[in-house]
Amino acid sequence: MGAIDADAHVIETVQTWSYLADDERGFAPQLMTQSFGAELRSNEGTAVRDFWVIEGRAHGKDRNVGTDTSKESREMLSVESRLAHMDELGIETQVLYPTLYLRPIVQDAAREHALCKSYNRPRPWRQRSPILRLYDLQRACSRAASCTIGRRYSVG
Repeated sequence: MGAIDADAHVIETVQTWSYLADDERGFAPQLMTQSFGAELRSNEGTAVRDFWVIEGRAHGKDRNVGTDTSKESREMLSVESRLAHMDELGIETQVLYPTLYLRPIVQDAAREHALCKSYNRPRPWRQRSPILRLYDLQRACSRAASCTIGRRYSVG
């Protein structure tokens, strides 16, 4: 049996928010690109120039990007690419975490619910383990009741 990677990540893209309902589109994060000023550095020392702007606050888009991982794999654009990379590393199972949701990013419960719902849309690689936040505990409990963990990969 291979290793278990309990701290893998998926990088959010503009497509992540394309699943917002029509009446929730105003909650979509804005993507801002820095064109001047002091640069923020990623974990590997590369410049971070793209930011998600949510509720007037900027959050680094690509701060947790490994340069050894292809865009297709890190943004989960190709499940096959992700699985091939796991095989190269000898990883049997990954627990996938979002990158943006590592900390609370919103204060408004309706916005949080809309963004989590868009993030949790049906995907070929997701095994019914949605992101849950606690601003609206009743909704979070309802979502948690439907969770199961996937055999090969899951979302934290």
